[in-house]
Amino acid sequence: METNVFLIDWLTFTVKGSTVDQVKSLVGLVDQAVHWEVLGGCNGYPQSEFYAGVRIMYGASDEMGICCNMSGQGCRSFETFGMGDWIKLFDILVSLGDNINITRCDVAFDDHTGILDIERIQVDTNDGNYTAKFRWWKCEYGSAGTSLYYGSPQSKIRLRIYDKAAERGFEDQHWIRVELQLRDGNADSAVRYLYSGMAISTVFTGVLRNYIQFREPNDLDSNKSRWPMADYWSKFLDGAAPLTLWVKPGVEYNLFNLQRFVIEQAGNAISCYVAIYGFAGLADRLSEFKPMHKLPAKYQLLLDLAARDGGGVVYDEAGF
Repeated sequence: METNVFLIDWLTFTVKGSTVDQVKSLVGLVDQAVHWEVLGGCNGYPQSEFYAGVRIMYGASDEMGICCNMSGQGCRSFETFGMGDWIKLFDILVSLGDNINITRCDVAFDDHTGILDIERIQVDTNDGNYTAKFRWWKCEYGSAGTSLYYGSPQSKIRLRIYDKAAERGFEDQHWIRVELQLRDGNADSAVRYLYSGMAISTVFTGVLRNYIQFREPNDLDSNKSRWPMADYWSKFLDGAAPLTLWVKPGVEYNLFNLQRFVIEQAGNAISCYVAIYGFAGLADRLSEFKPMHKLPAKYQLLLDLAARDGGGVVYDEAGF
């Protein structure tokens, strides 16, 4: 059975008075097997370098400093190929004082055990059965499942709840992701709380309690703030911490998804092809296959991992 997890899923910070090499060293991505790709400008910086979801932007004014942006994939790369210790990284960042500016930090919770029901949350959202500091909200429905957004794209705090299993095409598992996007002062505060030793579960649920609470409707009371909290939300906020772990999923998290896609999504087609042409025929055709475009970064990342491990990767059934 898979375990519920908390994870850091985005981090952006700028550093003044440092060099590009020093920032690479700060996140630990200096191994000879880590090949940085030189790119053009981004976000007001004239130059940048990219490796597996981590982008370092530089060449602007001293006041802008150097910006390091880790996407979700970049966070997994940091855990696998880089220094990999979030608390140590936060310690270093906080120690830089006025020379550091943390502009974004996303914290996510992956529910694999059925604490949350995305359809119930969708209904409560549409019916207004909640109280929140967010005025802006949106529901999206489609073949990739349901996604619920609270807080506009410009908000300093934004919440997204979505069906990760449906997004990935996994029909036989429960996987709901609750994602907090924290910007500017909120991101800085979250990092400082984590650096101080506060549990990531405490930071996460504390923010949620403050910003949104789903409620059980009471037709006899027009004041929603007096409605009792919905059982599922209360269970989530109170039970998430003891039921979950803060882990470093690493690239294996993506490798597990690759295996599930190849076997479960394309398995029937592959099996049919092998039945007709045999494994040798499949191998021959694959050896002749040439992608029309450059291999996507997420697949190149998995190839890098396999190369570092001597041509094979070992991971447990949970994908962590």
